[in-house]
Amino acid sequence: QNFIISRGRSDIYLFCIALMIVLQINLTLSLASFGITAMVAAFATLNVAFTACWHFALRRTHPLSTMAALKDTLPFALVAAVVMVATHYATLWTDSLLLRLLLRIAIAGTLYLLAMRLLHAKTLDECLSFILHRNK
Repeated sequence: QNFIISRGRSDIYLFCIALMIVLQINLTLSLASFGITAMVAAFATLNVAFTACWHFALRRTHPLSTMAALKDTLPFALVAAVVMVATHYATLWTDSLLLRLLLRIAIAGTLYLLAMRLLHAKTLDECLSFILHRNK
């Protein structure tokens, strides 16, 4: 998204954002009667599917193959999915919704951070470097 703007193509960015807003409004109106679970599932699916829209928009300004984009994003998605499944099963023992939410946030954040550390993710190193140098 930011790359598209930095390349001077805010018109493409505007089109993608407007399309996303229209789709979100339609989802909200059409799924309101089905409850929050259906809406959250639909919004999550829309956000994942909309990465394809951003990819095709990016291809208009920068030659990036679909395989290169998948190689870049799928490892992170796979780690996130494994972390979320592990977090789900690790918090099944409690019936308290507040405790379950807080535990899920803490466990998922910790597991994802550890996984990124163990896999030597360059993105994590860059983020930590930015945060540490910004606070000095």
